[in-house]
Amino acid sequence: PAIDDCMSGAAHPAYLCERPFRRRGTMDDEEKKKQRDENKKSLRELDEFFARAKHYAKVKELAAANAEIKFEVDPGLEPMIPYVRGEKPMAFEVSTYKQILDTLEFAEKQGIKVMLVRAPEAWKLAETLATKQIPVILSSPTTYPAGDTEPWDSVYRCSGELDRAGVNFCFGSGGSAADAYNLGMDVGMAVAHGLPQARAEYALTRGAADILGIADRTGSIEAGKQADLIVTTDSPTQVISHVTHMFIEGRPVELTNLHTRNVEKFQARPKPQLPPQK
Repeated sequence: PAIDDCMSGAAHPAYLCERPFRRRGTMDDEEKKKQRDENKKSLRELDEFFARAKHYAKVKELAAANAEIKFEVDPGLEPMIPYVRGEKPMAFEVSTYKQILDTLEFAEKQGIKVMLVRAPEAWKLAETLATKQIPVILSSPTTYPAGDTEPWDSVYRCSGELDRAGVNFCFGSGGSAADAYNLGMDVGMAVAHGLPQARAEYALTRGAADILGIADRTGSIEAGKQADLIVTTDSPTQVISHVTHMFIEGRPVELTNLHTRNVEKFQARPKPQLPPQK
């Protein structure tokens, strides 16, 4: 038997299965070729889409200065204008070192701003990302490393390496409720592997707001900002910490739910009346 992520999608040394060991992300030659072909096709389609979006933005600009130029609004291209002009950053979800390199090359070719999402191998290009001022939103910081030769703790140490290089980064939950619930614990693993706790807390709050461009209204406790707050018994990066109060836009949020009510119910259940042992 070999350790694998074969129990409910989770990876844990206690979970054993009979399949040969295969780390997430490892592929045979045929699968690699198929993925490369699909990536090339996707990049061609992306290049074509950007060319249309840039042409659309240019025509709109010219039409604004010349009433004789006919211009029709395209709902599919209209939102792209600030991105193709480099006014706003685009988020690219990347998993590997090669995907990060491809993204940086694409951004330079298109003249756009980008931010990386997920990026468990961003530590390999930490100096480059710092120099180019590419922000990173790390998610799933407790997943397996992708390759067979990767250090076992590389994903845990990624944020610490980015911090030492001066990369602007924050943490993201990945989108699911379960990931959001476990985010503090995941970030705590990063702290246990070299990320300073104060920097981790910043990356969960003001740092995230900075990267998303909303620090003027949230992310820190200041007069006039949106009062999205939590009160915890310890640092949010500690597993033992509990949320005691929550406020969204200054209004308290009820924290009890079916789960908490069931915990209270079954903790208070009467002890069973068992017959005496013979």
